[in-house]
Amino acid sequence: MAQPVDVTVITPTYNRAHLLPRLYESLRAQTFTGFEWLVVDDGSTDETRELVRGWDAPFPITYVHQANAGMKVAWNRGVELARGNYVAVIGSDDRYLPHGLERLTEEWRDLDDSFASVNGRTIDPAGGLVGPPFEGTLDVDSFTLLYRYRIAGDTAGLARTEIVRRFPFPYAESRAAPEATAFNRIARHYKTRFLSEPVVIVDYQPGGLSGRDRSERLADPRPWLLYYWEAFTFPRWVPLHTRAKFALNCIRFGTRRLLTSPHRFG
Repeated sequence: MAQPVDVTVITPTYNRAHLLPRLYESLRAQTFTGFEWLVVDDGSTDETRELVRGWDAPFPITYVHQANAGMKVAWNRGVELARGNYVAVIGSDDRYLPHGLERLTEEWRDLDDSFASVNGRTIDPAGGLVGPPFEGTLDVDSFTLLYRYRIAGDTAGLARTEIVRRFPFPYAESRAAPEATAFNRIARHYKTRFLSEPVVIVDYQPGGLSGRDRSERLADPRPWLLYYWEAFTFPRWVPLHTRAKFALNCIRFGTRRLLTSPHRFG
Protein backbone atom coordinates (compact mmCIF):
# COMPACT_ATOMS: atom_id res chain seq x y z
CA MET A 1 0.00 0.00 0.00
CA ALA A 2 1.33 3.44 -0.92
CA GLN A 3 2.14 5.75 1.96
CA PRO A 4 0.04 8.95 2.25
CA VAL A 5 1.52 12.10 0.77
CA ASP A 6 2.89 14.04 3.72
CA VAL A 7 6.10 15.34 2.14
CA THR A 8 6.55 17.74 -0.75
CA VAL A 9 9.92 17.56 -2.46
CA ILE A 10 10.56 20.93 -4.13
CA THR A 11 13.04 21.49 -6.95
CA PRO A 12 13.61 25.01 -8.27
CA THR A 13 15.26 24.67 -11.67
CA TYR A 14 16.53 26.68 -14.62
CA ASN A 15 17.77 25.09 -17.86
CA ARG A 16 18.71 21.81 -16.17
CA ALA A 17 16.94 19.36 -18.47
CA HIS A 18 20.24 17.52 -18.80
CA LEU A 19 20.46 16.99 -15.02
CA LEU A 20 16.86 16.50 -13.91
CA PRO A 21 16.66 12.83 -15.04
CA ARG A 22 19.34 11.96 -12.50
CA LEU A 23 17.30 13.49 -9.67
CA TYR A 24 14.12 11.88 -11.00
CA GLU A 25 15.69 8.43 -10.96
CA SER A 26 16.87 8.98 -7.38
CA LEU A 27 13.29 9.81 -6.38
CA ARG A 28 12.03 6.65 -8.06
CA ALA A 29 14.56 4.68 -6.02
CA GLN A 30 13.43 6.06 -2.63
CA THR A 31 12.51 3.55 0.07
CA PHE A 32 10.01 6.13 1.37
CA THR A 33 7.20 6.74 -1.10
CA GLY A 34 4.77 9.10 0.63
CA PHE A 35 5.82 12.23 -1.23
CA GLU A 36 4.93 14.47 -4.14
CA TRP A 37 7.48 16.22 -6.36
CA LEU A 38 6.95 19.89 -7.16
CA VAL A 39 9.17 21.24 -9.92
CA VAL A 40 9.26 25.04 -10.11
CA ASP A 41 10.68 26.03 -13.49
CA ASP A 42 12.27 29.49 -13.32
CA GLY A 43 11.74 30.36 -16.97
CA SER A 44 13.81 27.61 -18.60
CA THR A 45 14.40 27.82 -22.34
CA ASP A 46 15.45 24.19 -22.77
CA GLU A 47 13.28 21.02 -22.77
CA THR A 48 12.49 21.06 -19.05
CA ARG A 49 8.71 21.39 -19.53
CA GLU A 50 8.43 18.52 -21.99
CA LEU A 51 10.77 16.34 -19.96
CA VAL A 52 8.94 16.68 -16.64
CA ARG A 53 5.46 16.41 -18.14
CA GLY A 54 6.48 13.29 -20.02
CA TRP A 55 7.45 11.25 -16.96
CA ASP A 56 5.13 8.45 -15.82
CA ALA A 57 6.15 8.41 -12.16
CA PRO A 58 4.96 6.26 -9.23
CA PHE A 59 4.49 9.49 -7.25
CA PRO A 60 2.61 12.73 -8.04
CA ILE A 61 4.54 15.33 -10.04
CA THR A 62 3.43 18.95 -10.32
CA TYR A 63 5.15 21.21 -12.83
CA VAL A 64 4.91 24.99 -12.34
CA HIS A 65 6.41 27.52 -14.75
CA GLN A 66 7.24 31.12 -13.88
CA ALA A 67 8.99 33.99 -15.63
CA ASN A 68 12.68 34.00 -14.84
CA ALA A 69 13.04 35.64 -11.42
CA GLY A 70 15.80 33.69 -9.71
CA MET A 71 16.09 30.54 -7.65
CA LYS A 72 15.05 32.15 -4.37
CA VAL A 73 11.77 33.38 -5.87
CA ALA A 74 11.18 29.87 -7.24
CA TRP A 75 12.00 28.38 -3.82
CA ASN A 76 9.52 30.69 -2.06
CA ARG A 77 6.83 29.86 -4.58
CA GLY A 78 7.40 26.14 -4.19
CA VAL A 79 7.01 26.38 -0.43
CA GLU A 80 3.75 28.31 -0.85
CA LEU A 81 2.36 25.66 -3.20
CA ALA A 82 3.48 22.62 -1.18
CA ARG A 83 0.70 20.27 -0.04
CA GLY A 84 2.75 18.23 2.39
CA ASN A 85 3.15 18.96 6.08
CA TYR A 86 6.90 18.73 5.48
CA VAL A 87 9.03 20.12 2.67
CA ALA A 88 12.37 18.98 1.33
CA VAL A 89 14.04 21.35 -1.13
CA ILE A 90 16.65 19.78 -3.39
CA GLY A 91 18.50 21.37 -6.30
CA SER A 92 18.20 20.01 -9.81
CA ASP A 93 21.91 19.24 -9.80
CA ASP A 94 21.65 17.03 -6.68
CA ARG A 95 20.10 13.64 -5.93
CA TYR A 96 18.96 11.60 -2.97
CA LEU A 97 20.58 8.47 -1.70
CA PRO A 98 17.99 5.63 -1.75
CA HIS A 99 17.31 5.84 1.99
CA GLY A 100 17.49 9.65 2.13
CA LEU A 101 13.84 10.61 2.54
CA GLU A 102 13.09 7.61 4.75
CA ARG A 103 15.92 8.50 7.11
CA LEU A 104 14.71 12.09 7.42
CA THR A 105 11.05 11.20 7.92
CA GLU A 106 11.67 8.51 10.52
CA GLU A 107 13.73 10.90 12.65
CA TRP A 108 10.74 13.24 12.94
CA ARG A 109 8.80 10.66 14.99
CA ASP A 110 10.76 11.50 18.14
CA LEU A 111 10.75 15.32 17.83
CA ASP A 112 8.48 17.97 19.32
CA ASP A 113 7.41 21.44 18.22
CA SER A 114 10.71 23.01 19.25
CA PHE A 115 12.24 21.62 16.04
CA ALA A 116 11.95 23.13 12.58
CA SER A 117 13.87 20.56 10.55
CA VAL A 118 15.81 17.32 10.39
CA ASN A 119 18.95 17.65 8.25
CA GLY A 120 21.28 14.98 6.95
CA ARG A 121 24.78 15.41 5.62
CA THR A 122 25.71 15.65 1.96
CA ILE A 123 28.48 14.00 -0.04
CA ASP A 124 30.12 14.92 -3.31
CA PRO A 125 29.94 12.67 -6.42
CA ALA A 126 33.16 10.93 -5.35
CA GLY A 127 31.64 10.04 -1.97
CA GLY A 128 33.51 12.64 0.08
CA LEU A 129 31.68 14.21 3.01
CA VAL A 130 30.87 17.92 2.58
CA GLY A 131 32.12 19.56 5.76
CA PRO A 132 33.81 18.15 8.87
CA PRO A 133 32.53 14.89 10.40
CA PHE A 134 30.77 14.49 13.73
CA GLU A 135 29.29 11.51 15.54
CA GLY A 136 25.63 10.73 16.24
CA THR A 137 23.11 13.58 16.19
CA LEU A 138 23.22 17.23 17.19
CA ASP A 139 20.11 19.08 18.37
CA VAL A 140 21.01 22.72 17.95
CA ASP A 141 19.99 25.73 15.88
CA SER A 142 21.77 26.11 12.55
CA PHE A 143 23.42 29.43 13.48
CA THR A 144 25.04 27.92 16.56
CA LEU A 145 26.14 24.86 14.60
CA LEU A 146 28.19 27.06 12.30
CA TYR A 147 29.47 29.81 14.56
CA ARG A 148 29.90 28.00 17.87
CA TYR A 149 30.64 24.42 16.84
CA ARG A 150 32.36 25.42 13.58
CA ILE A 151 30.63 22.71 11.56
CA ALA A 152 30.17 24.05 8.05
CA GLY A 153 29.03 22.39 4.85
CA ASP A 154 25.69 22.05 3.10
CA THR A 155 23.10 19.75 4.62
CA ALA A 156 19.82 18.46 3.19
CA GLY A 157 16.71 18.81 5.29
CA LEU A 158 13.09 17.94 5.81
CA ALA A 159 11.36 20.92 7.43
CA ARG A 160 7.91 21.71 8.75
CA THR A 161 6.08 23.48 5.95
CA GLU A 162 4.27 26.00 8.12
CA ILE A 163 7.56 27.22 9.61
CA VAL A 164 9.34 27.60 6.28
CA ARG A 165 6.34 29.53 4.96
CA ARG A 166 6.64 32.00 7.83
CA PHE A 167 10.29 32.68 6.99
CA PRO A 168 10.64 33.09 3.20
CA PHE A 169 13.82 34.38 1.60
CA PRO A 170 13.91 38.18 1.99
CA TYR A 171 15.11 40.14 -1.05
CA ALA A 172 14.34 37.01 -3.06
CA GLU A 173 14.50 38.98 -6.30
CA SER A 174 18.14 39.89 -5.60
CA ARG A 175 20.37 37.18 -7.03
CA ALA A 176 23.19 38.19 -4.72
CA ALA A 177 21.11 37.99 -1.52
CA PRO A 178 22.24 35.37 1.03
CA GLU A 179 19.88 32.47 1.68
CA ALA A 180 21.19 32.29 5.24
CA THR A 181 19.09 35.26 6.38
CA ALA A 182 15.94 33.13 6.25
CA PHE A 183 17.65 30.16 7.91
CA ASN A 184 19.01 32.38 10.69
CA ARG A 185 15.53 33.73 11.36
CA ILE A 186 14.28 30.18 11.82
CA ALA A 187 17.26 29.48 14.07
CA ARG A 188 16.19 32.27 16.43
CA HIS A 189 13.10 30.26 17.34
CA TYR A 190 13.70 26.59 16.49
CA LYS A 191 16.26 23.82 16.67
CA THR A 192 17.32 21.43 13.94
CA ARG A 193 18.31 17.82 14.40
CA PHE A 194 21.51 17.27 12.44
CA LEU A 195 22.31 13.69 11.47
CA SER A 196 25.88 12.55 10.96
CA GLU A 197 24.98 10.34 8.00
CA PRO A 198 24.61 11.52 4.38
CA VAL A 199 21.25 11.61 2.61
CA VAL A 200 22.03 13.57 -0.58
CA ILE A 201 24.74 13.70 -3.24
CA VAL A 202 25.52 17.28 -4.25
CA ASP A 203 27.05 18.21 -7.59
CA TYR A 204 27.50 21.98 -7.68
CA GLN A 205 27.05 23.60 -11.09
CA PRO A 206 27.98 27.06 -12.42
CA GLY A 207 25.17 29.54 -11.87
CA GLY A 208 23.66 27.69 -8.92
CA LEU A 209 22.72 29.08 -5.51
CA SER A 210 26.21 28.33 -4.24
CA GLY A 211 27.84 30.66 -6.78
CA ARG A 212 28.15 34.33 -5.87
CA ASP A 213 31.05 36.73 -6.31
CA ARG A 214 32.12 39.90 -4.49
CA SER A 215 30.91 42.27 -7.21
CA GLU A 216 27.37 40.89 -6.92
CA ARG A 217 27.36 41.42 -3.16
CA LEU A 218 28.52 45.02 -3.50
CA ALA A 219 26.10 45.81 -6.33
CA ASP A 220 23.15 45.50 -3.94
CA PRO A 221 24.31 45.90 -0.33
CA ARG A 222 20.82 45.89 1.23
CA PRO A 223 20.44 42.09 1.61
CA TRP A 224 23.92 41.80 3.11
CA LEU A 225 23.39 44.69 5.51
CA LEU A 226 20.24 42.91 6.72
CA TYR A 227 22.08 39.60 7.01
CA TYR A 228 24.99 41.00 9.04
CA TRP A 229 22.76 43.11 11.29
CA GLU A 230 20.60 40.12 12.17
CA ALA A 231 23.71 37.99 12.67
CA PHE A 232 25.23 40.66 14.91
CA THR A 233 22.07 40.79 17.04
CA PHE A 234 21.53 37.01 17.08
CA PRO A 235 20.51 36.04 20.66
CA ARG A 236 22.97 33.18 21.16
CA TRP A 237 26.57 32.94 22.25
CA VAL A 238 29.10 33.35 19.45
CA PRO A 239 32.82 34.08 19.77
CA LEU A 240 33.56 37.74 20.35
CA HIS A 241 35.76 38.01 17.28
CA THR A 242 32.93 36.59 15.15
CA ARG A 243 30.45 39.13 16.48
CA ALA A 244 33.03 41.86 15.85
CA LYS A 245 33.27 40.73 12.21
CA PHE A 246 29.50 40.99 11.93
CA ALA A 247 29.66 44.55 13.30
CA LEU A 248 32.41 45.54 10.86
CA ASN A 249 30.39 44.17 7.96
CA CYS A 250 27.36 46.11 9.16
CA ILE A 251 29.48 49.25 8.85
CA ARG A 252 30.90 48.14 5.50
CA PHE A 253 27.58 47.37 3.84
CA GLY A 254 25.79 50.20 5.64
CA THR A 255 28.29 52.65 4.20
CA ARG A 256 27.90 51.08 0.78
CA ARG A 257 24.14 51.38 1.11
CA LEU A 258 24.40 55.10 1.86
CA LEU A 259 26.79 55.71 -1.02
CA THR A 260 24.57 53.91 -3.53
CA SER A 261 21.23 55.28 -2.31
CA PRO A 262 19.61 57.70 -4.80
CA HIS A 263 18.25 59.68 -1.83
CA ARG A 264 21.48 60.03 0.13
CA PHE A 265 21.58 63.82 -0.28
CA GLY A 266 17.97 64.57 0.44
